[in-house]
Amino acid sequence: MPQSHYNRTRWFLLLLLLLGGLTSPGQEILYKGKNIIHIDSVEVNAQPVHFLLVGDTTGGPKPLLVFLRGSTPTPLLVDVGGGRTGALFLPFPYQTYLERVNLLFVTKPGVPILAKLENLTPSYHYLDPQTQEVPESFTRQNLCEPLTQMAVGVLTSLENRKWIDAEHVILVGHSQGAIVGASLASRLSMITHFAYLSADPRGRFMEIVRRERMRIAEMETGQAEAYQDLMDAWAAIMANPKSQDMFRGNTYESWASFSRDLVGELVAMNIPVFLGFGTADISSANCDVVYLEALRQGKSHIHFHPVIDTDHNFFPLDGEGRVDYENGKWESVFSSILNWALKP
Repeated sequence: MPQSHYNRTRWFLLLLLLLGGLTSPGQEILYKGKNIIHIDSVEVNAQPVHFLLVGDTTGGPKPLLVFLRGSTPTPLLVDVGGGRTGALFLPFPYQTYLERVNLLFVTKPGVPILAKLENLTPSYHYLDPQTQEVPESFTRQNLCEPLTQMAVGVLTSLENRKWIDAEHVILVGHSQGAIVGASLASRLSMITHFAYLSADPRGRFMEIVRRERMRIAEMETGQAEAYQDLMDAWAAIMANPKSQDMFRGNTYESWASFSRDLVGELVAMNIPVFLGFGTADISSANCDVVYLEALRQGKSHIHFHPVIDTDHNFFPLDGEGRVDYENGKWESVFSSILNWALKP
């Protein structure tokens, strides 16, 4: 991670410090005099799945926003010492949004909901204190279907709660979370709105194809062989989609899990879909295809929201491709999602 990004992340962590410390479920953290942090769990496939609810559940029905994060083994909360607890569940201050929605987050497999800062890398990835490696259970279960089942279990356990406005259960997925979100929105009828952010609807492997084509274009020799090697890798993955063999840092099973084509699925959805991406993000290059195909089929449920000249995390890029970490657009995108989903 670039040092400037590391500093920016630490700044966010300090900015998002919650009021007081949290060391175990059941303790209260207050905001405007009300407990806003609720930790709970539900059993899914004989395993406990922890989730974090941020907001006030003591009043009447309120919109619920479910946020599915990307691919990294990051906890939701971090004990930074001195009786202080940091929030890592959103990349911007969240408190002002609690007037409009309650927020729900599902923890990652093998990653505690609350981790000590000393057990995190500079990028806030959780490492097992004993092995100093990413937990094996995270690597094994960080796949689309297990993650979808975990989210289904959590949301099903909350269905029909009186504090949830059933007309506004808003699912937001970013990066890998968008792919999981597409699966979740397709099978869970309580989802009323879906925001698909920063993920290639043609599948994760297409990002590798685009990057490799750019690299090959700069090669002086061996272009055909390099391109064929990539196609052979995909053929091997498709021939052994459950294999734990590795390619470019991920197992064949992981590549197969997150590389299915979602264009038809997104176009066929019968709920409103917010399609957001940075136009400078190579990971999102095919998002336009979803909107174009929806228009071709006469569908009007997709709200097209490109964020010009921004990257995967909605940071602007200058003319030379440098990232401007001082003027990120994440909060603007989040506000746009709320305005879109909650409009009268």
